Amino acid sequence: VGLQNVLVSLGAAAAVKGFFDAGVEADRTAKKLKFLGEQFGETGKLQAFATESAERFAISQTNAEKSVSDLFARLRPMGIEMEDIETVFSGVNVAAKQMSLYTEDTEGVMLQLSQALGSGTLQGDEFRSVMERLPKIGQAVADSMGVNVSELKSLSSAGQITTKEIIKALKGIEDQGFPEPDAVMKFDKAMQDLSRAIGQKLKPVLDPILE
Repeated sequence: VGLQNVLVSLGAAAAVKGFFDAGVEADRTAKKLKFLGEQFGETGKLQAFATESAERFAISQTNAEKSVSDLFARLRPMGIEMEDIETVFSGVNVAAKQMSLYTEDTEGVMLQLSQALGSGTLQGDEFRSVMERLPKIGQAVADSMGVNVSELKSLSSAGQITTKEIIKALKGIEDQGFPEPDAVMKFDKAMQDLSRAIGQKLKPVLDPILE
């Protein structure tokens, strides 16, 4: 009731919809994460890692859960263990933060890498996309394999940049430092988490009306 009075006093019909949508997305994402985790008995690990990643990388809880669950859904059925999935997610995000990469580009790199890891090798368009968007990963792979970055293209064509090599390289990145999130990033995260919290309170009230 108190929340309703505040929203009415602000004339915030659009805000109500925004909050409700945030609550719906949070609910769907949480259900997806729980469902995926249950398939392998790792729901607790998945939830804990998403929460830890949200704080570490200054991203909203919903976005963290969505990104982690998407990666888990692609890689875990391929036999890639939870520990290695955590390495991939953390390694990519650390490298992205070091280079101040935009969220869309980070998500693009994560998609390309997850496809490569699922297929067993990083080749073709996936290789080019990763090297263009986040060369830090290419450098890490080269260092791990003991070659020059210039040799990666031919190694990729020969199918030698394997899932094992990529994960090994990302292990060298995941624990590195990166610039402290600035006030804008922290504020954006706080606002998204606030929208999620309000939306989760509104959803049970509005669901019966939708029904």
